Parts: sequence; C-alpha cells; structure tokens
Amino acid sequence: MSESKKANLAFAFSLTSGLLILLNSLIFFIMQVLSMFPTYPNETPETYHWHMMAEMMSYFWGKWAWFFLAVGATSGIMVLVSSLMLRSRQKENLLLGVLIIVFSSLSIFSMGGFFLGFIFGVLGGVLAIIET
Repeated sequence: MSESKKANLAFAFSLTSGLLILLNSLIFFIMQVLSMFPTYPNETPETYHWHMMAEMMSYFWGKWAWFFLAVGATSGIMVLVSSLMLRSRQKENLLLGVLIIVFSSLSIFSMGGFFLGFIFGVLGGVLAIIET
C-alpha cells in the first residue's frame, strides 16, 4: 500500500473514531440530563416518579457519570484534533499515532464511541505509526 493511501486511511479511521467518541459522549450527556427529570412533568415534587434506571443506579451515576462523560468528551476531542493534525504535520505521525491510541483507549471508560470508535482509533493510530 502506498504511503499516501496509508496516510489517508489513518486519517479516515482516526477522524471517524473521534467523531464517534464525541457522538457517544453527547448521547451520554443527553441521557444523563434527562434522567435527572421526573417522568411525568405535571406532578408535584412530593409525588415525582423518577425513571426506573435513575432510581436503581442513582448511587453510581450520581458520583461517577460526570467523570466518565468528561473522560469521553476529552478523549473524543483529543482524537479528533490529533487526526486533523495528521494531515498538516506529516513528520509527527509517530507522536500523533501514539496520542490517538492512548486517547482512544481512554475512551473505553465512556463506552469508547460505541466501541467502534475505540477500534477505529486504534487502527488509525497503528496506521499512523506504521506510516513513519
């Protein structure tokens, strides 16, 4: 495979990975915010019926959900920026490939971009490293 095809493939995999991780973090954020509201909006505060999962997992999510959300969003942004830098800084492919692999691996704590983002990020990072 020629060098330009490897570069394009590494860029495409990494960019897709960053976008999937960010999309996953956005959906995770929306679900977290929606779980804080009652199911029936016309009820009084004394008779709120919360979502079933919010009741069962409120102990866990109350303490850790925002941390996992921050890890996912930060990982997605870093993978996205690193993949965009693959196009403009051809001489730093080794460093950028390692960054893509590290932040894709960190994104696994927030479901890794539906796990497909994690896999694409590792593939893109490996292709960027091989390209050097």
